[in-house]
Amino acid sequence: INVVDNVTELTTSLRYRGWLHDEQPLFVQQVKGKSKLFFLRSGFNRITAAIELQWKYIIVDVYEDAEEPEDQILFNRRL
Repeated sequence: INVVDNVTELTTSLRYRGWLHDEQPLFVQQVKGKSKLFFLRSGFNRITAAIELQWKYIIVDVYEDAEEPEDQILFNRRL
């Protein structure tokens, strides 16, 4: 569930403290057939705050499909 109430707090925090090392990166997944296009899986509020701050770069973890289909399904259910 995406809770949008904390975008203002995140924006303020990122503006004054920056991205802290203990904060989780965003999860993205590469769109098949598009080498420079990514689908955001997790971190919607953080990306909204970064866009409001006009950041050009942000830390992400690129998720790749698991070799085992069962692992892929388990990951998708957690998000």
